[in-house]
Amino acid sequence: MKTTTLSVAMLFATALVLVPGPAIAQDKGKTAAAELTSQSQAALAQLGATAPLAKILTTKALAVLVFPKITKAGLGIGGQYGEGALLKGGKAVAYYKTTGASFGLQAGGQQYGYAM
Repeated sequence: MKTTTLSVAMLFATALVLVPGPAIAQDKGKTAAAELTSQSQAALAQLGATAPLAKILTTKALAVLVFPKITKAGLGIGGQYGEGALLKGGKAVAYYKTTGASFGLQAGGQQYGYAM
């Protein structure tokens, strides 16, 4: 009986974490959007400087979605969050959020960037 209650509670907590808010960050103010655009452009430039193939692919791509900083942390149960900009021709055309959750053997945190 206790195992069933614990399982249901764990399932409910996981569902709350996994249910995403709006995927598009439309609530950004102009100042925050400009800052996110600047960070995304800088992250993409740094990627191009350190990985020549990334620079070649960036020039051929129609657009690049860049998340300059994603924060991930966990202790048994974990989560991650980040905001990014869709860059087309070097200019931001849309803003996005990424979220995630996990559980299992884990402890710690990290920050990383992601471009696709």
